[in-house]
Amino acid sequence: MIAPGPTPEVTALGAGDDGSAPPRDRKDEELAEIIARVSSAFAIGSEEAVQTIVVSFACMHSNIAFPMEVQVRHVAEVLNHVGDAAVLAGLHDAQFWVQRRVSKSARPEAIHGAVVDVDVQVTDVLAEIERAGIPTPTAYFPTLNGYKLVYAFAAAADVSVFEQIALRLTLALEGGDPASWNPSQGQRLPKCLKTTTSGVVAVNFAAQLANPVALAPVVQAVPFPRRLQRQLGAWSPSPADREQIREFLAQVGIPAPDEPGKALYAACPASEEHDSKCCYVNVHEGGAINVTCLGGHGGEGKKHWSERDLLLLAGGEAAAGNASFDLMRDLPVTWAAQQLCKRCAKRRLPPAALSSS
Repeated sequence: MIAPGPTPEVTALGAGDDGSAPPRDRKDEELAEIIARVSSAFAIGSEEAVQTIVVSFACMHSNIAFPMEVQVRHVAEVLNHVGDAAVLAGLHDAQFWVQRRVSKSARPEAIHGAVVDVDVQVTDVLAEIERAGIPTPTAYFPTLNGYKLVYAFAAAADVSVFEQIALRLTLALEGGDPASWNPSQGQRLPKCLKTTTSGVVAVNFAAQLANPVALAPVVQAVPFPRRLQRQLGAWSPSPADREQIREFLAQVGIPAPDEPGKALYAACPASEEHDSKCCYVNVHEGGAINVTCLGGHGGEGKKHWSERDLLLLAGGEAAAGNASFDLMRDLPVTWAAQQLCKRCAKRRLPPAALSSS
């Protein structure tokens, strides 16, 4: 049970010519009371040294937003509590932003995180995140059409940094909604009364905490999306691909080091035994693995196996093909793809010739 608390005072910046806040209606007052109660329930003690962010809430029909300071470790619980209370009060389409904002129409006062909306249903959200090679979110929850990922930043970010981080996170996932990198875009709570063309639908999901450590608000904290690397023709193995390579190397007796570095062996992928240790298994910063053997190999001389070569040995053509981009297989059927094919035909080039352009 959440104890009653005082209603927070909120002033919408620039709401009127005289600088005054717009009048609240009954639903605004009810949401303000909910935020005050939840804030009281998750009060932050002055003696605690904890990471905090600001999450703001609003009803879709209203321009007023109510900010609330939240501990990163309590983000999922706060979203669930506000959602429960909003549904109980009959408030439709309650939204949130990982920002400090007091007006939906004005720019945010500070951006404390991002919410990635994905419109593809999956059975395991965390497995999708691992496959995409992006950081684990602070919290996540399913939706009627897919799922949402909530990222808390370790410090406030400016709009340009937010957009770049949210862009990378969104494009890394199949079905990512482009509105996710729009700072004005609010997201419905995991539990809410959603207004649709066919009526009000009761949405009943719960957010879960996945990572209590906030994300550094720098673009480099999020890798360039693997999906885009593939579409540019780049090599982009997944963590599962590299695990398969490691298993293969262990099976042939030349296991890869656990940390960046190299290991030296008297065997290689092409020979079970050499006269001396001449095969280097290299692990680079970032996890890339390759093998170089200086042995004679029956007169063939030095051999080198790239990561793609090793995956080909470990899992065959199918495994290696999935980690690289095939333009005819992977290019979506869109107007842009049609124009690319027309361009190829006009220049009498195979589409693969333009895969890196």
